[in-house]
Amino acid sequence: MTNNKKEINRTLFERLERELPTENATVKSFNLGSDTIRYIQTKKESFAQEILTKASINEVLETSNKTMIFTLSMEDRIFLIITGAFETSSFSLKGVYPVLDPDNTEQDFKHNPGLITLLFSQEKFPISNRDIRYELMEKVFSREGKAEGAFEANELTQFFSDFSIWELDIDLNITPNTLLALYAGFLIEQKKNFNLNFYSDTLLNLKLLIEELPIDLIGGNLLRAIVSMEWKHSFLELYQCIEYLYPIPYLICLSNNLGDPIHFKKLFQNTEIDLNWRPREDQALEKLIKEIEEKDSVSQMVTCIKSVFKITDTIQKDNEIPLISKHIYQTRNSIAHFRSALKINIKNDSDWNDIIETLIGIIYDLYSKYSSQISLVK
Repeated sequence: MTNNKKEINRTLFERLERELPTENATVKSFNLGSDTIRYIQTKKESFAQEILTKASINEVLETSNKTMIFTLSMEDRIFLIITGAFETSSFSLKGVYPVLDPDNTEQDFKHNPGLITLLFSQEKFPISNRDIRYELMEKVFSREGKAEGAFEANELTQFFSDFSIWELDIDLNITPNTLLALYAGFLIEQKKNFNLNFYSDTLLNLKLLIEELPIDLIGGNLLRAIVSMEWKHSFLELYQCIEYLYPIPYLICLSNNLGDPIHFKKLFQNTEIDLNWRPREDQALEKLIKEIEEKDSVSQMVTCIKSVFKITDTIQKDNEIPLISKHIYQTRNSIAHFRSALKINIKNDSDWNDIIETLIGIIYDLYSKYSSQISLVK
């Protein structure tokens, strides 16, 4: 399928026409509408022309802070566009690469006129949030000077939001959750000022989850965990990553007893819907952690729980996992339920960082252990 270059340019300038000050009498004298020819100039047989005619905008997401995320695909390449200013050259996020303009390797790809034309014609690509009405009159639509015909791309970029672009690994499974996770990774890389006072190690471990775990499944949780306004909400987003796994050990056992592990997928998809069955959360949490009891993340969580909750008694080895699951589950309940008997006993940034960092370790080890089952059902 080939894009219609004229239609794309027409749509772009119609978007800008709607920003003109309609109360101004001068505007009525302008040549407006679909019959007026205005376009961003691109060179023949250039990558800009190829982008304009062959590329397509696929996923479009808006985050809670009005940042827009787009993916653009062309043949065997896929690009990620995020509105806002980012430093694109210093990223070390797995599967994400800076990209130069093939038409001019001395400049960032974001200045490519074909790319700009295609992006700016998208209704959801944000126009500048400053007052641009009278600048548009003077610099674009005025009959004095260049009112019609060809424009250079840099003559129009000032009227739209800034953006950054990267190329993605073609094997990356692109879902809305994937894009949200990548955005979270970019925020961590950029050392953005988060609402919560995360320690650097906590953020680095969150980035590890983004790079190593199935972000097409839990990417939204990971983003919301780092942009939350309160610690309890960040904790709850990460707890949900564990909650998704609760049926897995039980269903592995059941499918094995049925004589064929292939039954696991259908059991996972249908037992809750058809039989209204899910394991008890507190028991399921304990069973999951028991499955990784030899991992360092479990011993680190024991140490953390004892410190945060001021437990001075000696804990026998057999009681360590029940202790972990009890306090994680009670913390979850005290956040999720508004009851006088349930109180959050974690009081300061240091303790929340410790709890969340060790919880990240638990999540990493659980998703690593059950990666084959997760890949069947996500």
